[in-house]
Amino acid sequence: MRIRKGFLCLILAALLLGGCQKEEVQQEGYQIYYMDKNENTLATETYLPESGISDDLVDELIGKWVANPQSQKMTSAKPKNVSMISYEMEKSCLIVNFSASYKEMSNVEEMILRYSLVKTMLQAPQVKSVRITVSGEALTDAKGQEIGAMTDKSFVDSEKVGVDGFEEMDYVFYFADENGTLREETQTIHYSTSSEKIQVVLKNLIAGTQKSNLLSVISEDTKVLSARIENGVCTVNFSEEFNQPMEGVMPDTSIYAVVNTLCGLNGVTSVKINIAGDTESYYQDTIDLSVPLERREELVNTGVQDTQKVGVDYLMKKVSEDDQEEDLQEEQEDEQDNE
Repeated sequence: MRIRKGFLCLILAALLLGGCQKEEVQQEGYQIYYMDKNENTLATETYLPESGISDDLVDELIGKWVANPQSQKMTSAKPKNVSMISYEMEKSCLIVNFSASYKEMSNVEEMILRYSLVKTMLQAPQVKSVRITVSGEALTDAKGQEIGAMTDKSFVDSEKVGVDGFEEMDYVFYFADENGTLREETQTIHYSTSSEKIQVVLKNLIAGTQKSNLLSVISEDTKVLSARIENGVCTVNFSEEFNQPMEGVMPDTSIYAVVNTLCGLNGVTSVKINIAGDTESYYQDTIDLSVPLERREELVNTGVQDTQKVGVDYLMKKVSEDDQEEDLQEEQEDEQDNE
């Protein structure tokens, strides 16, 4: 019996010792994600931790991530004017708090920072997700919705990436020319998720054209209150500023610039526009917005034909001209019959 008790004590001691041992870090090192200065993509440097204990790994990875890389071809993914105030572990989630200047970053800069931080820190075995706060407040997206804990699955995985993990694509927007015709304009957009893609497209559309010979179609004071895609319908709720008339642009030109632009999103066949939550409003007392609107290709000037004014007034004028032509033909036929 004594032997058995002694044996059990040895086993218990071994278990206790084993439980007290710290998990060792991986010998091959860890990848610290930085920004490649030349190619505007993410690049990595291998880091071998000074401590062999994983409990110190979070501190070491954070320290390397905020510092400048050894390679002169790379730079930190965190802009110099953005400060990391603090970080802490909450169970398996790493919470990183940045200064208010975080909100001054461009969309691309912010996405790069987020992805590089998440990719770097998820290598620590105790970190299962990363959450960002700004001056102690939760990070929010363009819609004001909180961006929660992030993992690898929080970002797109596509072959077409400009910044590692972020979609970069040329997207076709529609604006008006001086004659009121819809014209295409291709802009490069960056986004990390499908929901963010809608917001980026709408943001660029509201920001307006980048060409001097085209006219913007939406007031720059307009805000996107909500946007979603469901069953092929893209529903957008704009603020009241959306109803403001644009100089030199007819109502239907503005509306179908929005519709045609959003119909370029994957799976979108029609667009339902609401204004300040009103689902049955009229745009500038002219266009009924109670039903979804489909893309109208005939309103687009491709540059092949002569430029014509395309809009409600033009279409009414065209119908009138066609009616006059038909009346003239009937008169001529009647004269021939009388002869």
